[in-house]
Amino acid sequence: DGPVANYSLRADGRIMAVGEIQLTSDRRLKKNITNIDISMAKLFILNSQPVRFNWKSGDKIPELGWIAQDVLKLGNGLEELVTVVPQPGLEEIVDDDGFINPANAKFTLATGKVTPLLTLAAKDLYEQNSIKDKKIASLEERLAALEAIIAKLA
Repeated sequence: DGPVANYSLRADGRIMAVGEIQLTSDRRLKKNITNIDISMAKLFILNSQPVRFNWKSGDKIPELGWIAQDVLKLGNGLEELVTVVPQPGLEEIVDDDGFINPANAKFTLATGKVTPLLTLAAKDLYEQNSIKDKKIASLEERLAALEAIIAKLA
């Protein structure tokens, strides 16, 4: 189970804002700052399953996202994305794999925390691509040199 969170604002439904929503991100207000391990980002990208769904509340607009329980089950730090909050009346359900969805509680997923994982993964892909580009350029130079030698022999 993930941590229990306290909320200053809770809305069951859509929230619209004109402009932007800004989150506090000042270094002076943070502690225990460490870099995210690329393995965590890769685990999320390779093993999480994005889904399309509708809320049972009757909202007709399809949503895109993840299932919080599935992300929680991935472990290896990804459980930090999931929180359990009170939801009176929600029944207990046991998944096929034995995972217990407790009564009177629901799982939430902090989708904003996915952005750093995606950013790190994109950065890693750019770095890998740059290394491959350099290797390809080197191989092309070597190939051109070999082709020039072969042309002189012909």
